[in-house]
Amino acid sequence: MAWGIKYKIKWEQKVPDNTYKSGHVALLGRSNVGKSTLLNELLQFKLSIVSPKPQTTRHAILGIAHGDYYQVAFLDTPGMMRRPEHQLDRRMVAAMHHALEQADLLVLVVDPRMPGDIEERFIEELKRQQKPVLLVVNKVDTIAKPRLLPILEDYERRFTFNEMVPVSARKRDGLDRVLELIVKHLPEGAPLYSSEELTDRTERFLVSEIIREKVYLLYQDEVPYATTVDIEDFIEESPDHGGKDFISAVVYVERPTQRGILIGGGGQALKTVGMDARKDIEALLERPVHLELWVKSRTHWRHSASFLQEMGYDSGLPMV
Repeated sequence: MAWGIKYKIKWEQKVPDNTYKSGHVALLGRSNVGKSTLLNELLQFKLSIVSPKPQTTRHAILGIAHGDYYQVAFLDTPGMMRRPEHQLDRRMVAAMHHALEQADLLVLVVDPRMPGDIEERFIEELKRQQKPVLLVVNKVDTIAKPRLLPILEDYERRFTFNEMVPVSARKRDGLDRVLELIVKHLPEGAPLYSSEELTDRTERFLVSEIIREKVYLLYQDEVPYATTVDIEDFIEESPDHGGKDFISAVVYVERPTQRGILIGGGGQALKTVGMDARKDIEALLERPVHLELWVKSRTHWRHSASFLQEMGYDSGLPMV
């Protein structure tokens, strides 16, 4: 069942002519440019998981911002890959393309360096879409201001963006302007979602993503990419656990050696994942949680279409 999180904080910007605007906005860009951080800060709610590792985002995540005269349905997308290696990669790429096709407005998020081959591929796709496009240059706090102008000029030569905005999502610099310009280029129309919704993702999904985020943050490169998380049990206010929510999750890996690494000596590594995840899960649900984690190996799960379907790695976006 889809779970609409109640939206607690609303932006106060208004469309000058009081015309209501709404639409879907796809956040596009290579891995690690800060798309998920940008989404979380625009929503003022941590919806998408974040880590320093590439390809942390595997799904297209819907996050809805509400204002007096607008509703913006953001779609955080997986980063573009040079060469998809397995079925999981192909589904991530398909999810990104589906979001791109369904969106009313496209936001290309880049970091403050000259465009590379991935940005060129995005720009070629943007030319085919013929939709309004905003360029958001993120992480501008990491470079000196004189270095920014040549980067903006280079992008301007390659594509006619409707707007170009430098920001630091991490420091929340420039985000008011980003939202203002997004609303400016959205079509007029009635709200697409209930005013109480932040996302259509379920509690199970969001909890599984929190657990996966902790794996990404706590382990070296080999393990995180080979893991996925399945919530086997989710019992609210379980009488067998003192009235706490009971959550039992399985972390799947691809090889028995990875299982050993994930568990760690005496189970300490997995306990750290559980403790860190439980804190964030309780903050999300706003109630106490009893969390149990298990680790199982499933050979080449990233290549299995049936397993990926079972685990919810869809190739499209059911919300649009």
